[in-house]
Amino acid sequence: MRHSKAEEWKAPLRITFQEEQGVDEGGLTKEWFTLLSKHMFNEDMALFLRASQGSTYFPNPKSVVQIDHLDLFEFIGKFVGKALMDQQLLECYFVKAFYKLILDMALDYSDLEDYD
Repeated sequence: MRHSKAEEWKAPLRITFQEEQGVDEGGLTKEWFTLLSKHMFNEDMALFLRASQGSTYFPNPKSVVQIDHLDLFEFIGKFVGKALMDQQLLECYFVKAFYKLILDMALDYSDLEDYD
């Protein structure tokens, strides 16, 4: 999916897990979204850091250690957009400032609380 075109992202998903039997009537898709959303915060990926409160994340300024970090961030953006389109819940909780940046809203001093 990482290199899929926009039209392909708009199509419905049919998820199957290797070596598992099951018909995707919504449950497999939900599980796939949950598993992938948890994986993107894996510390080994070096893409996100946990905020000081410990329950939200923000982009890791040192994510350049991942050679293809920009491609991965683009994929994550598309993945989150797909989840919104398909009304899927994700296990991804970003700091307030990150949401404000996505929505092109102005940041203020209180937005720094999550970082320190």
